[in-house]
Amino acid sequence: MNLKSKLARVLVLVLLLTVSGMALGLVFAYPVSKVQLSEAAAIELDQAALAGKSDPEQGVVTLTDLGPGWAAGDATLSRFGILGAKFCGDEVDVPAALSPVSAAVFTDPGRQATLITQAVRLDRWQNAREYVSSVDRAIGGCDRFYTLGPEGRKLQRVLDAGAAKPIDDHVSRVYLSEDGSSAVAWSIMAVGDVVVAVEYFGPSRPPEGFLGELESKLLLRLAPEVFSADGSEDPAATTTTAAPEAEAPAPTTTVVEGGSADESGGGG
Repeated sequence: MNLKSKLARVLVLVLLLTVSGMALGLVFAYPVSKVQLSEAAAIELDQAALAGKSDPEQGVVTLTDLGPGWAAGDATLSRFGILGAKFCGDEVDVPAALSPVSAAVFTDPGRQATLITQAVRLDRWQNAREYVSSVDRAIGGCDRFYTLGPEGRKLQRVLDAGAAKPIDDHVSRVYLSEDGSSAVAWSIMAVGDVVVAVEYFGPSRPPEGFLGELESKLLLRLAPEVFSADGSEDPAATTTTAAPEAEAPAPTTTVVEGGSADESGGGG
């Protein structure tokens, strides 16, 4: 075999290896790129800059936010709101407030659903963040516990909400009753010195994206300089979170085992 033939074979082999490597790279890179594109990072708000700028009423869901099918509900049910409730048997007190808790209750007879929405201004934005963190720590410590809601006392399974966090200072969960008769989906978030809570009761989970859409509308009202009208982040806004004070030690979480009960004083 002459030199030219050998060189030609080497070039063909190198070309085949290059093409194969590129093809394999595309195959493995495709799913990774899809995962990266599908992950939406939670927005870090400049909580110090937002403190004192919003009225708690702006953090309460309205009938206009909910749309067709919803109507004003029984206001007395607001006592089952998630703010100040027990989480996995732990008391998580709302820090000192500068305003009464603003609340509203709505009902959707078609879905047999009830929505409780609450908002309150605290004395410091750091305390608003710490309350959300305290709830997150408490609820992360068990997978089932008893709650007291509009339908009475129920043993609930605690599940991840399965939705991306819109902002860093946010916690959410889904409760599914052990007997399969009901579901509760809720979220709590801090915007400046305002803490906002939304809680949905129904025979099953709310429609996909339901709470997320409500949160987007509330964030647009509470931080319009950060969020655009379509609920996305305004790229021109500064969203760096100021450094919080040192967190308090995590509270001891009570886990329900063997059917023992820790009855909640609220929706959670």
